[in-house]
Amino acid sequence: MSLASQPATWSHSIAKSKLRVIAFSLLHFALLFFALWLMFDQMSLKQDIKALTFTDLLSSSSLVLFIGGFYPCFYLYAIYRLLETNASDTKL
Repeated sequence: MSLASQPATWSHSIAKSKLRVIAFSLLHFALLFFALWLMFDQMSLKQDIKALTFTDLLSSSSLVLFIGGFYPCFYLYAIYRLLETNASDTKL
């Protein structure tokens, strides 16, 4: 099952409950922060940057955080809300 071949089944399996949406969102952000930390670590090894801290890197990569973190989480939450609305409509 993949997003490209069966999007409805994928959406239903990922966004079944609010707990799953929160868990996948937290996992997504953890992986994004880990990738940014690895990038920062490699940058500090290649160049002698004493003034740059990890928080400076996070603030300068706010666009990456929005596009790579918040946007997919909002998309996943929207899928959850659509599935919840669809389930409540079918009960009526």
